[in-house]
Amino acid sequence: MLQVKNLNSGYGKLQVLWDISFNVEEGELVTIVGPNGAGKSTLLKTIIGLVKPFSGEIYFKGEKISGLPAYHVARKGVTLAPERGGLFPELTVMENLEVSAHASGNYSKFEETLEMVFNLFPVLKERRKQRAGTLSGGEQRMLTIAYTLMLRPKLLMLDEPSSGLAPTVVSTLFETIKRINAEGITILLTEQNVYDALQMASKALLIEEGRITLEGPKEKFLKDERVRKAYLGA
Repeated sequence: MLQVKNLNSGYGKLQVLWDISFNVEEGELVTIVGPNGAGKSTLLKTIIGLVKPFSGEIYFKGEKISGLPAYHVARKGVTLAPERGGLFPELTVMENLEVSAHASGNYSKFEETLEMVFNLFPVLKERRKQRAGTLSGGEQRMLTIAYTLMLRPKLLMLDEPSSGLAPTVVSTLFETIKRINAEGITILLTEQNVYDALQMASKALLIEEGRITLEGPKEKFLKDERVRKAYLGA
């Protein structure tokens, strides 16, 4: 579904990613792990089109998307739920979801998509008349993901979905991410909560200093001595 080939990217003259290449197959849940500042968020932003690559190519379902503006990439079926922001805080939960549905260009399926979102996040149905800016941190994170789902993506990218959340909220959120994947939506996520993220992954990538240093099934990561010491506390 997604092919990243020899990708180099960054900001201005600052190169952050170096020769990144990997594939994501349809239906997979792929976790990207690594230390802060390694380039994980930059990778997702480059795929979605918020950061323009220096060189290299990105293909989605066989079509080249590298260099396209973010709204074009989103309409092709790739969305990004950022770690922070992405919502209209003065609008209600329902108004945020309606804005996203209109942006998708496929408003005819609004009710069907809304039902799926409320089944995944029942608390948002309860809070649908509440302003987004007054929600708790966990509820705002749920709304950010729900907002991207209203675009009816084929590939959903999540940037540090558990960041700053209480452990009980994280557990619920990870279960919901697995349910989204089970609905047939391919997922690519970055995550600092390495052990739990690996547990639900089909495969994983380790990015360090802007380069992929390890790639493979989760079992490979869980058994790797360096990964266990540096990221799993074992």
